[in-house]
Order: sequence, then C-alpha cells, then structure tokens
Amino acid sequence: MIEPLRIVFDVDAEPDQAFWVWTQRSSLWWPPSHTAANRKGTSLIFEPKPGGRVFERDPDGNEVDWGTVLVWEPPGRLVYRWHIFGDASDATEVEVRFVTNSNGTTRVELEHRGWDAFDDGATRRERNRSGWRRDIVLYARACAASRPVPPPPAQSRVANTGTGSRPPASLDTARDPARSARTVVPTGGADRPDLRPTARRPHPPVDSAERRIFCAVATASHCDAR
Repeated sequence: MIEPLRIVFDVDAEPDQAFWVWTQRSSLWWPPSHTAANRKGTSLIFEPKPGGRVFERDPDGNEVDWGTVLVWEPPGRLVYRWHIFGDASDATEVEVRFVTNSNGTTRVELEHRGWDAFDDGATRRERNRSGWRRDIVLYARACAASRPVPPPPAQSRVANTGTGSRPPASLDTARDPARSARTVVPTGGADRPDLRPTARRPHPPVDSAERRIFCAVATASHCDAR
C-alpha cells in the first residue's frame, strides 16, 4: 500500500480566509504554468458545493475539467477528486483541513491519496510532492498578503437588494502590514524577508531530513511533510 502524501503547514490567516483563498481566489497563487492552457490569466475554479466542478478557465473562456468537489464544509474541510492533466479515470483525492491556531493563524493539513490505483503510483506521489511544495509557498504568501474575508451581508440587506445569498466579497490583495509582519516565507538561499516568524507549534513527528528539505522552501513558522 502506498501511503497518502501528507503536508502540514501554517498560514497567517484565520480559517475562513484560508479556505476562501484556496477555493475562491486560486488565481492569486496557482501558477499558470500548472494549467492546461499554460496562459497568464487562467483561473482555477471550485464550484462551491458537493458535486461541483473543479476546472480551469482561460482568458478566452475555454474550460478544462480537473475534478469534482466531494465535501464542501467551509471553513474547516474540503475534499475533491483531482485529475489535472489526466482523464477522470486517473483521478486521485485531495483533502484539505483548516484548523484554528491559538494565535489567529491556521494550520493547513493537506492529504493527497489514491496512489494505489496506478502502476506508477509511487512515482506519481513523489512528483506531486514536488509540485505541492512549490504551490503552497505561493498559497501561504497569498494568505498573508490578503485582507480577511468580510462577513456576508445581513439577511435583510440581501432581501432588499434582491441579490440573493452569495459567498464573501473578493479578497483585497493589498498587503496588510499588521498581518504579514507575522509571517516568514523564505524563497530559498539568502533571499529571506526580514520579518518576525510566528511561534513554533508541535505537530506529529516526521522524518527530520525530509522536514528540513520542505521547510527550506515553505514557511519558516512551522511545517511538516511526509
């Protein structure tokens, strides 16, 4: 049996903000090079419901399916089938949990599973490990650089305007110095922001060598990969 790929890391955002940056503001952090279109301006879209599509849309409106939402439980849990660059029959499963830390940040627990379905499952697992390591650095930066999600409009106001129920408004991507000052996201080598890191928090033990490799490119606050 091939073990699921598990990555745990912290972001400087509360769970509702972290959930919406992952699902509704993916264009802030998902690289265009990791899309079928391979074009700037291509968006990754999650339809916010169980059974919803996960797909990309390029600037011309062309869409490519990537998967299906299985569990949609904001702001704590998201599960989806995932077959980027493949057929639906080649789908794996991604689960993301967003857990509140005592200091107002969020622990993100990512599990990517289903490798036993492939003859080359171990190779696919390691290839995805490398991809996630790069992508979550960008995700952590997007969380730190975005303002908190505003609360949804009051029910009476929604009724009066006739707009109906809708998700929180767009995140403001302008950096919030008060929040970003608590996050360190090194980019490798000596190129590290001179910012104060968050306090370390214990997580289940992992292989120390692997953890050092991952933390060198992820967040300096705390992270585990296994």
